[in-house]
Amino acid sequence: MRYHLIVQVSLAQLKNQCKAQKGSAVSSISKRKPLLSGE
Repeated sequence: MRYHLIVQVSLAQLKNQCKAQKGSAVSSISKRKPLLSGE
C-alpha cells in the first residue's frame, strides 16, 4: 500500500514539473515577443 502511494505522489510531482516547465517556456516566449516586435 505504501509503495502505491509513493508511486502516486511521484507521478503527481512529475505532472507538476511538466506544467511548470510548460508555463515557464510560455512566459519566456511571451517576454521575448515585445522584443521581436520592436516595442
